This record gives sequence, C-alpha cells and structure tokens, in this order.
Amino acid sequence: MQQKSTFFTGSILLLLGFGSCATLKQPTLEPTQREYISVDYNRFTSGTFVREFKNKYVKIEATFASQAAEALPEGYSADRYVAFWAASRSGYGPESPKYLTVVVPKHTADLVFELKHGEPVTLYGLAVPVITTSRIGKTYEDLILEAQRVEQHRDK
Repeated sequence: MQQKSTFFTGSILLLLGFGSCATLKQPTLEPTQREYISVDYNRFTSGTFVREFKNKYVKIEATFASQAAEALPEGYSADRYVAFWAASRSGYGPESPKYLTVVVPKHTADLVFELKHGEPVTLYGLAVPVITTSRIGKTYEDLILEAQRVEQHRDK
C-alpha cells in the first residue's frame, strides 16, 4: 500500500486514515489541483520553455534528490525558506541531467526533512524565473519551483 503525505503552506494540520496526509492551508488564494498545469520534469528543467511556464502554477512528478541549503536562490531568505533539489522520476543521469531547485516556506518544511533520496514526490507550485550563471560565465534565465504543496509517495 502506498502512503502519501502532503503539505500546503499555512497553519492547519490534518491527518487521515491509512496514508497520512498532513495539510497546512494557506490563507491566500491558491489554485485548485485542476488549475495547475501538469508539466513533464525534463521539459520544465530544459530551459527551453521558460517563457511558457514562468509565473504559472505547475504540477511536476519528480523524486527527492537532497536537501540543498546552498541552492536557496537570491531573494529568498534562509530565515523564511528551505531549498531542496528534485530529480526526474527516472533519476539524475544522461536522460535527465539537471536538478530542479524547489523552495518551500520554512514553517512547512518538516516533510522535506523526512524525505529520502529517490523517493517519489508530486510538486505543486509557482514557476519562478531566476537569472543563472553557468560554469563558463554565461548568464541565462531559468526556472525554480516555489512549492505550495509537496505530496510524498511512500510504500509501506
């Protein structure tokens, strides 16, 4: 049986049945699940579709890669946010050579510290454009995900 844990940004906690479901409700208007655009991980991280996805609410199937304090983008305070890296469901490798930086509010980040490397997650959030500099010094626009919700998928 698969266990699913979920968190939203906000302040109400709810636990349900066989799988646990931790839900924190955000006071601001957040899109419903149907309003998120389902986006392929590799398409989102390719850099090719930044204009199409930026400032849109997206849903991405991924795996947890690792906690990543050093990945917190400029403009996000370490006092208020936690960052982690996600990888494609097929893992990091030649077919998916890029990690996705995911940012969550610190007060909702308990689930992030429970996640294990390679564990499947569904990410719901806002695609935020950032300016990135490559190792060779080239500057380009890329996307990170400011997650409103993370669903953890764990087999019992």
